[in-house]
Amino acid sequence: MQDIRKHKESFIYSRFFIGFLVIIFSLFFYSIIKVHKKYMHAKTIRDDFQSELVQIEQQHEKLQKNIGNLSTERGLEAEIRDRYRVVKEGEQMILIVDNLEEKELGKNLQQDFTNTTFQEKVKGFFRKEI
Repeated sequence: MQDIRKHKESFIYSRFFIGFLVIIFSLFFYSIIKVHKKYMHAKTIRDDFQSELVQIEQQHEKLQKNIGNLSTERGLEAEIRDRYRVVKEGEQMILIVDNLEEKELGKNLQQDFTNTTFQEKVKGFFRKEI
C-alpha cells in the first residue's frame, strides 16, 4: 500500500507532470491574453459608437428644435429670409462684406518689411516678377 502511495507522489512531482502543467498554464494564459485583446477592441468600438450616438442625439434635438421653429409663421419667415435672402415689400436689405484678403495681404507685407534687412529688401525688389 505504501509502495502505491509513493508511486502516486513521485508521479505528481515528476518532470513529465510538471511540464504538462506548464503547458496547460501557458495555454490558459494565452487564451486570457486573446480574450483581453478582444475585450479592449470591443470596448473601443463601443466607445466610438457611444460618442457617435451622442452626436446623433444632439443633431436630433437640433432638428426637432428647427422643426418646432418652422412650424410657426415667424420661424418659417426667418428661415426663408435667411436661406433665400429675400425681404418684404418696403424693406431694404443691407449686406456688410468684410474683405479679409486685403487685410491678410497688408499684414503679410508689413511682416515681410519689418523682418528683413535693407539689403534683403533691395534684392527682393529686383527679384519680384511683374
